[in-house]
Amino acid sequence: MKYLILKVTKNCNLRCKYCYANLSNEDSESFEIDNLDNTDNMNFETAKKAIDYLLTIDKDLKIQFTGGEPLLNFELLKKVVNYCNSEYNSTNKNCKYNINFAIQTNGTIINSEIIKFIKTNKIGLGISLDDLNNEFRIYANNKPCKIDILKNMAIFKANNVHFGVTSVITSNNLDEAIIEELIIYLISMGVHSISFDFLKLKNKDKFKDNDVFEPDYNDFIKLIDKLGSKNYPISIKNLNRKKKAKLNNSANSFENYCYLNSGDLLYINECGDIYSCPTLEGIKNMYIGNINNIKDLNSKNFKLPKFKSKGCFARNYLKNND
Repeated sequence: MKYLILKVTKNCNLRCKYCYANLSNEDSESFEIDNLDNTDNMNFETAKKAIDYLLTIDKDLKIQFTGGEPLLNFELLKKVVNYCNSEYNSTNKNCKYNINFAIQTNGTIINSEIIKFIKTNKIGLGISLDDLNNEFRIYANNKPCKIDILKNMAIFKANNVHFGVTSVITSNNLDEAIIEELIIYLISMGVHSISFDFLKLKNKDKFKDNDVFEPDYNDFIKLIDKLGSKNYPISIKNLNRKKKAKLNNSANSFENYCYLNSGDLLYINECGDIYSCPTLEGIKNMYIGNINNIKDLNSKNFKLPKFKSKGCFARNYLKNND
């Protein structure tokens, strides 16, 4: 299976204190959905070119929509899903394709059309929520967004929309009691999975004013191991990843950490620029090219990025090139 991450927009209604994109938006104190800059949105032709290319080399494809806040470019999401369903899932009777979709959202935007779209197309939904304080996630006007996210999670649950949660672990919430409180709450909400993402800062000095710091990675691993010993009735993706690694031999024990390690990941930002990993967007050495300027994607000159790394390649790269 190939994994396509489409950054469908640079726009976001939040100004999360640790977000890599927050540095470019730090002078913006307001946000109006009706006044978005469309130049910060991916266009359909860019998304189509990436999809068509990957489906020539693998008929199993997972597409994840990310941003910014991907639901701010909801029209593109609809076009992409409709295109895949009409061109590949329905009309290609002689060739069976398996295309799955996922949205990673901050959970602040919801309406009846979005709910129907997600349910009809069986789209995986991931909501970002660090803990029940969620203090680092704020709107452009500095107001907290926690209540809106929790309210929308309840709406999704009431409409039988299944969703998972991604929690970023920072120096502020690297605490067993804080994370356990979050897990218990999510269990009560019927959340089927949770993934803990270790904070990775590209330039640590620029985040000191926001009191945002990376925790110690070994402490993060210890916390994950403690969570695993408690046998919560919820899927913790980090633990599942470790279990898969143990099933492999020592030489390949980290190949399942992410698609980048197996050479099955293609990440494209809103401009069509290709980077080896979403976390490493903007780093010159990780830039591969622009999908709109690569005339023959099937040529030997273009290959999906592949790295061998013990764990997260992006984390190791940032640590060693700080």
